[in-house]
Amino acid sequence: HLHTGQILSTDNLEAERTRITSFLRDKGYYEFNRRHITFQADTTIGQLSADVVLRLSKIETLSNNRIEYKPHKQYVVKEIYVNTDYDPLKAYRDSLYYRSFDTIYANEMHFLYNKELKIRPAVINRVSLINIDSLYSDVDVKQTYANLSNLNLYRSVTIQFRELEQVNDADSIVPLICEILLTPSKPQGYKVDLEISTSSESLLS
Repeated sequence: HLHTGQILSTDNLEAERTRITSFLRDKGYYEFNRRHITFQADTTIGQLSADVVLRLSKIETLSNNRIEYKPHKQYVVKEIYVNTDYDPLKAYRDSLYYRSFDTIYANEMHFLYNKELKIRPAVINRVSLINIDSLYSDVDVKQTYANLSNLNLYRSVTIQFRELEQVNDADSIVPLICEILLTPSKPQGYKVDLEISTSSESLLS
């Protein structure tokens, strides 16, 4: 991190911006990004030195054609939905797409599936670091994505978040809904099917 006596350079300032952003996004500040950090350097003090001031800007929003500024808040996960048969093309084309799914609640997660749930909820729960009542964390999201991908059962893995409706602006904590969208891999012959049924026997229901 920046410290007295360090060479003042764009690379060092960018590294500090990255460090602070990563730190805050791992502490629940879901909306925080690099653009909220600016530096002001005063080089008039002489002796090849500079005073550096770091500024954190508020979140800029547009409401009723007016620009408003709101403070940064922490976000906490309150609901988790796992779609184990997600088809992005059908979801895009069909406005009634989600009505075809069955739903069960297990391990504090809502599981959406088509006809048959092909993976044990406990498996998803075990590899996911995203938990109910936990603060949002970039590290947890990235590791959960990697863990789900490493199951080798899904062609694509998407993890996205949205705010719960009717959030009170006065609240210091904002509730989040987490959606984990899993697109199953298509079988590519007997050998692949055999490998899946052998190596992932304990994963599948």
